[in-house]
Amino acid sequence: MVKPISVSVLPNLRIKVEFSDGTEGSVDLSELAGRGVFKAWEDEKFFAQVHAGPGRQIRWNDEIELCPDAIYLKLTGKTPEDLFPRRRAGREQVQEVSDNLRISGPISVDPLFDLRFDQGAVFVRTA
Repeated sequence: MVKPISVSVLPNLRIKVEFSDGTEGSVDLSELAGRGVFKAWEDEKFFAQVHAGPGRQIRWNDEIELCPDAIYLKLTGKTPEDLFPRRRAGREQVQEVSDNLRISGPISVDPLFDLRFDQGAVFVRTA
């Protein structure tokens, strides 16, 4: 599991992150700034407080932190399955089950739910 070992602030709401596997790069966070808790980033001094937290997160304070895996994926262009191979295996098992599942039409299991199966996907509609 990769983890951020260095996080620093760059101009224009960007951060530079270096990961334990040697991957490094900058990430533009401007699309988040000004919305919800990220409004705090409008204060340059606050934004400059970015650091790697004790739980691998990229954080500013107790309210604002980013998942390092999401930043890593953005930097590398990898997929979640590339980073977490067990997820790929789980998805393949689900696909195998859905390939062998042949159900058509609605199935009522509870009056509050309407389950529909379409091309291997399950759709749930609540009443």
